[in-house]
Amino acid sequence: MIRYTRPLEDGNNYFIPEDRIVRIPAGYTGEPINRLAAYENLQQDLLNDLEKISQEMAGLREEGKIKSVHFKELMSQKMIDTRIISLFQSYGLE
Repeated sequence: MIRYTRPLEDGNNYFIPEDRIVRIPAGYTGEPINRLAAYENLQQDLLNDLEKISQEMAGLREEGKIKSVHFKELMSQKMIDTRIISLFQSYGLE
């Protein structure tokens, strides 16, 4: 993995070398910004998937299909997505 950030001497903050970013009228762009956007997109997709899964599971519950393979697959996916989101949160990426 290419790491774009570098730690400052205080050990709590980071910076990106100027040669990695480009100033444009709207702000900044470059590969580090694109990677940040990818993380944010990933997190948003996970949250959207969780909502969709929860709704689908609720429908299956109403139909009495909580023992179906599909319900169990959804439950597994929900657990995986929840775990990934909790990892984001543990690193302050909320």
